[in-house]
Amino acid sequence: MDLLREPIVIHLIMAALSVWPLMRIADRAGRARWPAWLMFLPLVGPPLAVTLLVRGAWPNLPDPPPAVHPRTGR
Repeated sequence: MDLLREPIVIHLIMAALSVWPLMRIADRAGRARWPAWLMFLPLVGPPLAVTLLVRGAWPNLPDPPPAVHPRTGR
């Protein structure tokens, strides 16, 4: 059980648990899924993967419909 207390093993377990959700987020956002695999790089992987997900160009959504005032109906 001492192996589970090693920092690299803890990192690999956490990376394995976070790759699938990050791939799903990237897929739903229309982004590439490969940055999720950067989570396995110690120290630089998680910040780099999140930065690539956040800082990239996101698809544009259509403008929301204009708001209607509840009393006037305009």
